[in-house]
Amino acid sequence: MLSPVHLQFKKSEAGNFNVSWIRRGSVNADSWGGVEIPFDAFEEKYCISILDAEGLVKREAYSISPSFSYTNQMYVSDFGSGNPDFIIAVAQLSNSGISGSYNKIKITNT
Repeated sequence: MLSPVHLQFKKSEAGNFNVSWIRRGSVNADSWGGVEIPFDAFEEKYCISILDAEGLVKREAYSISPSFSYTNQMYVSDFGSGNPDFIIAVAQLSNSGISGSYNKIKITNT
């Protein structure tokens, strides 16, 4: 499995981190025509890991669409009342549940 690409996030006014990405495929996925590539798997599924700045996993979640909302409530539960930087890592899952490579985006809180 390949890693998802073009990870991006937007922080909402409520403090939620809304993350999205584009899935990749390895079978018949060579289209340049702007059409959606076929699924390599029976279902679309992703593993999302929230890591602290040192790379320790704070939370793992799953999604069946190419997006995830890391809510402010989750953030406070994972990191407390501070405002630390963190990493969101996303991997596509195969039919057997094996993850592909993770793609990561670092969230810098200023």
